[in-house]
Amino acid sequence: PRLSADMCKAVDAVVCGFAGAPNRTSSTRASSRSSSSSSRCRPDPDLLEAQCRVEKRVGRIPAEGRYHRLPRDITDDYSLEGKPLGSGCSGTVYGAVCKRTGTLCAVKSLRLQGVEERRKQDLIGEVEACLTMDHPHVARLTEVYESDAMVHIVMER
Repeated sequence: PRLSADMCKAVDAVVCGFAGAPNRTSSTRASSRSSSSSSRCRPDPDLLEAQCRVEKRVGRIPAEGRYHRLPRDITDDYSLEGKPLGSGCSGTVYGAVCKRTGTLCAVKSLRLQGVEERRKQDLIGEVEACLTMDHPHVARLTEVYESDAMVHIVMER
């Protein structure tokens, strides 16, 4: 069964308005569009149908309201522990405690300074996608805080 026009518009609005992010398209699809239509997000109708079927089975995992930009800072909501839990080539992971709930979590901090704009956009797109993931074998991202210099990814611990 195909989606109704109203359902397509509703899903399109959700996909295009994902986490308050600017509209993004894949590079192959974007290159085949004219400049007037490239600002419009038009996902594949078959993909939208699949998303609707998944949402009916497991519900929607919202990303809106969990991706924060300045003036909101990670220290507004979390107390960071001084000692790192670990570090790797992509960043350092610190322990943190939610000021609201007292929940223990891990915060991975990634530097954005010196990173090409295209790589920044790729990283932010991946983080936004990870906000919607919910799997028992994958650490869930709970919130993201972006500033000009850093991206802080808050994960379950």
